[in-house]
Amino acid sequence: EHDGLVRRVLLFFGGSDPDNLTAKALAALSTPEFSTLVLDVVVGQNHPDPSGIAQMATARSGTVVHQNLPSLAGLMLRSDLMLGAGGSTNWERMCLGLPSIVISIAANQVAINRALSVDGYIDFLGPADGVSVDDIADAVSDAVNSPELLRTRSRIGRNLVGGDGAVTMTDVMMGSC
Repeated sequence: EHDGLVRRVLLFFGGSDPDNLTAKALAALSTPEFSTLVLDVVVGQNHPDPSGIAQMATARSGTVVHQNLPSLAGLMLRSDLMLGAGGSTNWERMCLGLPSIVISIAANQVAINRALSVDGYIDFLGPADGVSVDDIADAVSDAVNSPELLRTRSRIGRNLVGGDGAVTMTDVMMGSC
């Protein structure tokens, strides 16, 4: 379980990140307020500007850019907070107890992210086109200053998504439940 303290932050907005939210998040976290945070930035295969992200990362100490990763699990386990898109990665983050700030990158993500936010599982900032660098910075600042809330999100996320979906589905299909 996460202790609620934010030292390492993971950024990943999907394989393509069409709105380049990675750049917005990196800009938000490049201010002096967040200089002590270590950042892992994952750039997907179809990112619109990987060289721009690399330049931004070089200008910020404590920032590592990762590309072509077979899995995010290792980075998720090492992270204290994740900024990411609101798709299926939500369930992976919650299964691992990783508190998250989420931005929808597709219209079909908005309703579920809103519901998860209302129920306290994530911090949902809204659809990509309405989220600014300042919105991201404010959300990260709130998270950094709310260790108890992050501990709670970690716990309730793990309780919601236990990670035994394959076993559960097999039991249902075999009539064991």
